[in-house]
Amino acid sequence: MFGSPARITLWTQVSNLVVEVEVTGRSRQVTPEVRRRTVVAVRQAVRRLPGG
Repeated sequence: MFGSPARITLWTQVSNLVVEVEVTGRSRQVTPEVRRRTVVAVRQAVRRLPGG
């Protein structure tokens, strides 16, 4: 199979930092599940930062 998997990249600002989180799905489409996983990943990353 050829083609790229679905990918979402989100950026969020925490204090003076900009955080980039990329989530790749198994399908070739951005599904609601891929969107949900992306939001969860961003929230987890932000919580681990100082001031998050």
